[in-house]
Amino acid sequence: MKIYVIIALMLTITSVQADVEKGDKAYAQGDKVTALAYYKAVEDTPEGIKALAYFYMKEDELDDAEDIIVAGVKRFPDNPDLYNVKGVIMSRQAMDAVFSALSYAKKSKAGFAKAVELAPQNAQYRMDLIQFYLQAPGFAGGNTDKAWEHVQVLEELDTTMGFQAKVAYYQVTEQPEFLSQFVLSAAQHSSAPEVLLSAGILLMNQQAFAQSFATLSKIQLPSEATESQREAYYGAQYQMAKLAMMANQYYDEALVSIELFMKQSPQYRNPQFAQWAQYRYGVLLARSGEIKKGKNILNAIETQDKQLHKELRKMLRTL
Repeated sequence: MKIYVIIALMLTITSVQADVEKGDKAYAQGDKVTALAYYKAVEDTPEGIKALAYFYMKEDELDDAEDIIVAGVKRFPDNPDLYNVKGVIMSRQAMDAVFSALSYAKKSKAGFAKAVELAPQNAQYRMDLIQFYLQAPGFAGGNTDKAWEHVQVLEELDTTMGFQAKVAYYQVTEQPEFLSQFVLSAAQHSSAPEVLLSAGILLMNQQAFAQSFATLSKIQLPSEATESQREAYYGAQYQMAKLAMMANQYYDEALVSIELFMKQSPQYRNPQFAQWAQYRYGVLLARSGEIKKGKNILNAIETQDKQLHKELRKMLRTL
């Protein structure tokens, strides 16, 4: 009898995951009606609640997202994932609120902390709590000392996330020397895309262009890459274009990189990333000799980004 119960439970879980994945795919394709239908079909499960809450959050319907996740944690009080989602949504509410911002910040912290309490071995939950401690002001619960305590624990749970958390800590606490020593030392002994990307950017900002180029060039996409590894890999392609513009060299390699970013990276769907990528692509083409094609691409960019608009005008005057 127990075997049948276990099998039935496994089939239910598989079915729920399938509906959420179908909903995610539909949303990515712009079919929000179908996505919502799939999510609502499993709204009695933690996975469905999470999917619905994130759906409304991405649609900027934050009050609906809040109602769903608050009801969700009441219904499933031992589910750490829902508490973590609550932390995320309350954080968004805090950023958009005025008079109730402090209240939302406290609820966000409570959500992240409860998730860590329920699942202390989960690296992502602890990372989210660290980010809260580092980003929130002190009066709203931010605390760099507590962040550091969790960073040390996180390093034992997941070396890559621990690295990212320590980088964020040194940046927030404005310790550039420690940051530089830590990142460059880590890069010497790691092939992790996230580590090498951080080192490549740091070297670029220090105008050590040859070293930055060598470091970014080492970054490979693993055959079974995690989301973090994919983001770092495509981030390296994006940064390679910036490096070439700063160094006034490496144009051929940078063109290959930015074209790959524009064709394959999910970040290219973000209009802001897309416009900056097009800007760098146009500049690189012009500087590599295809001046007319490069200028045509730059002239075709229509943006509300004031910084990008300024850079476009400045660059077009020089080409």
